[in-house]
Amino acid sequence: MIKLTLKIDEDTIKEYHFDEKMPLTIGRNDKNLICIPNPSVSSKHAIIEPADNGFLLKDLHSKNGTFVNKTFINSHWLENGDIITIGKHTIDFSITSSRHMPNKHKVEPSDMSETVEIETGQFRDMRVDSFLNAALGKHEKEQNGILTYRRGGEGVIHITNKLTRIGKEATSDIVIQGLLIGKNAITLSKRPNGIYLSYNGGFSKPKVNGRTIKSSILLKDFDQIQIGPVEMEFTYDR
Repeated sequence: MIKLTLKIDEDTIKEYHFDEKMPLTIGRNDKNLICIPNPSVSSKHAIIEPADNGFLLKDLHSKNGTFVNKTFINSHWLENGDIITIGKHTIDFSITSSRHMPNKHKVEPSDMSETVEIETGQFRDMRVDSFLNAALGKHEKEQNGILTYRRGGEGVIHITNKLTRIGKEATSDIVIQGLLIGKNAITLSKRPNGIYLSYNGGFSKPKVNGRTIKSSILLKDFDQIQIGPVEMEFTYDR
């Protein structure tokens, strides 16, 4: 299970305990699993998705943005101890071995319909520092990847997202048809040290350079990936 501790000015408001397999929505709307009824928080602000043995935080085009450890992010693989900043609130992220699931917390519905942009000095400084660090290259830059079809398709696919889903599910980023292909057969996840391919399900297991992959593998330039009727070559985008 994971624990999310919602705070404001270092004062704890509530602790949330969730199963590790469920996506967690965060926002001002009371339909979110973590509701923050504050005008600085967008109605649908962010989401935490469990994927590839990790947790991916995504900003949902919020007005005031989402920060992790005071760094502005669009998406970010969470690590134990990360501090998420949403509006004027912070959320401490941690992984716990406890199996106890508390009763669902009832929140009062919010009647605020518009998100108010934050203009406090502290928040403004955090934004400026984050963008300056990014411009100066102080934040570690993850590499993008390229998939080139060799069989079963045409052209190239640029891997730019933190997480790319491949399978026969219509909502997959790359759709591959086949009776034995899983709905979410494999994922490609961008990490600081490279891009990993992970097998998720389906009777047709992926192969990299002819070797069947049953868990995860760090991809290298010119790796040959085969899944069902499709073969692709992987390279890093330099």
